[in-house]
Amino acid sequence: ERGGGVNGWRRAAGDTLQGRVSPDPAADGEIDTLIEAAYQESARADGKSAALLAVVGIGFAAFCAACASTATAPPRGVTRWLCVAALAGVCAVAELLLLALRPRLSGRQAGQRYFGTWRGYDGAPDLLAAELSAEPGACRTLIRLSIIVWRKYLLIRWAIDLLMVIV
Repeated sequence: ERGGGVNGWRRAAGDTLQGRVSPDPAADGEIDTLIEAAYQESARADGKSAALLAVVGIGFAAFCAACASTATAPPRGVTRWLCVAALAGVCAVAELLLLALRPRLSGRQAGQRYFGTWRGYDGAPDLLAAELSAEPGACRTLIRLSIIVWRKYLLIRWAIDLLMVIV
């Protein structure tokens, strides 16, 4: 069954943020749930990318508008300090938004329900199939999805880190 939204992801992923994982990582048909969870995590990464692009676009537009206005009549006196304060406020808001979007990737093994774990089985889908009692083909799909999602999150994280340095 496809879907399930946030609750479906939470059921599939367990409570990995707290390090709690179901003692039985692979019940009958659970490989389909894990694959669905990986698809949902990919969609979540795409949503973060879209939000990041929106933040960058808004910041770029504001920067262009500020540059254009100072070229015609540079602000002086109180106006200059108000402009500086507004720019500092916009930068602070951008930093907070970037921190909200920045993914947290677990470097430690978080259990079979964390999407980042499955990428570690690249080249050994039969081992994962044995651990999950699942078809090797389905495990290869799960491994490929895990690698794709990990890469998406890693690139998003790098982009946010770079933007935070710039802003």
